[in-house]
Amino acid sequence: MVCVSAVCAQDKAPQPPPAAAVKVQPSIRVTFKLMPMDANEKDVFVVSNGEFSTSREWKGDGSSFALEITGALELQPDGRLVMTFKAALHGEGPDGTGDFRVSTHLLLAPGKELEVARLGDKTLVVNFSPQQ
Repeated sequence: MVCVSAVCAQDKAPQPPPAAAVKVQPSIRVTFKLMPMDANEKDVFVVSNGEFSTSREWKGDGSSFALEITGALELQPDGRLVMTFKAALHGEGPDGTGDFRVSTHLLLAPGKELEVARLGDKTLVVNFSPQQ
């Protein structure tokens, strides 16, 4: 009879709590634009829920450019976005060469464009929208 009570005690032993669920942030679309945009220019966007990196190189018609953007983002409970990023643009053409670089940490409101940096006649504008 002692053995039976020992088995019952083992069956009722406390179980470890289940592993905590990992909360995954929703994906965010972040758009970067150099304003004013020329007729052949387009914005650059990346969709992420954490770290991101994107780059593009183009050569032709006596001109070339290279763009690289790296960073990290975190959606806040109030719907705003905390983002840290670095952007570098290098261009060469008939008028000369130029570089545009920025490194920043910022807080963005959804759907609102924010002018982040200006170099000469170009302004880097950023905005974001949550993705479903």
